[in-house]
Amino acid sequence: MNIVGAGRDLPFPEIIEKNDVFLAEIDFQSLIDNCQLVPKYKPLHPYAIIKLDKTFEIQPHTTYTVVRQKAFLSKLLQKIEVVILYQNKLTLRFYYSSPDRNITEEEAKKELEKI
Repeated sequence: MNIVGAGRDLPFPEIIEKNDVFLAEIDFQSLIDNCQLVPKYKPLHPYAIIKLDKTFEIQPHTTYTVVRQKAFLSKLLQKIEVVILYQNKLTLRFYYSSPDRNITEEEAKKELEKI
């Protein structure tokens, strides 16, 4: 970015001195190339998150999408992560929490049993 002003680089120094006129040349391509998007603010979750792992024996007709859809029927499930996939066994990590209260591990286990 180049900045000129206060009469040094402009053709009419007397006008600039009277009116405090400034001129700036901005290289927008340089700004675009170097910009970083700020991630959207996500407030911290105020209640405990319970993490439980479960291993599934995957049949040839069963897909991860089917397991995921069934799991997200629970209102307490926040997130699922794949831990490992080996041969026909899939281990998933389930994150359970409630937006308005602390839940117990027993509540989370009951939700996990429904899958």
